[in-house]
Amino acid sequence: MQAHPRVNSFRPVDAESFQESSPHFGDFVTWNQGRLWQLINSEPVYRQMAAFSLRGLPAVASITHLLAPILAPIDELAETDPEAGKTADRARRAIGSMVRAVLEANGFRKTGTQRAVPPEPRRLFVRAEVYEQAPPAPPEEGESFDWDKYAVQASFANVRSLSPDLGGRPLPSMYSPDRRWFLLSSLDIDVPTASEDQLRIALDAVKRSYQAERSKPTLNYRRLWVHQIDFYELCNLLFGLVSDPDEFADPQELLES
Repeated sequence: MQAHPRVNSFRPVDAESFQESSPHFGDFVTWNQGRLWQLINSEPVYRQMAAFSLRGLPAVASITHLLAPILAPIDELAETDPEAGKTADRARRAIGSMVRAVLEANGFRKTGTQRAVPPEPRRLFVRAEVYEQAPPAPPEEGESFDWDKYAVQASFANVRSLSPDLGGRPLPSMYSPDRRWFLLSSLDIDVPTASEDQLRIALDAVKRSYQAERSKPTLNYRRLWVHQIDFYELCNLLFGLVSDPDEFADPQELLES
């Protein structure tokens, strides 16, 4: 069963960093005694926005009931004062910028999709951005891929697209999104896909493990199948790296020899 996505622990956004990255809305950090900024840049609000985002809903839709009292005074003035109307419009755009800053600082990214925002308790926004959890950043040179973090955050569709054969495994053998790493679920190790030496070492290890399983009095066909799938995938990777394509042309013969 695919694990339900979990959100990262809350990391507040530094006010000065926000003002530098969003200079057009930096003044809203202190607007209305800082109530707006303090609200959006708080853990309870972050968790509400994250929950809505995981359901494919606009993040800001989760907090319109909290924003309404803060925006009410300027919205009332805007009915008769054009300058107040400009401030009310800027406040809404500042809210969008703050929401983005908080969510991006905590592992989310824009999807490029906007959806309608319900009028709860009143119409504050017509449409707003939908966010999604971003995949882990590619590892630095020499570092391994964070499989546990990826498996927790990734959607089933993403895992399926990166897996050579899902079968019935809860955590399948799969590639990292940049395809620099391949996880062998049969051995619970990962290998860099561009290293012929390490791929050969892994291939030999999978073969020995497969043959050890074959020699047991009671065969575990599921484990044998997982080893076989991983062996075939390693052969495919090596096939693209070696100068002699015939060396890995028949993976099953190699596995049984």
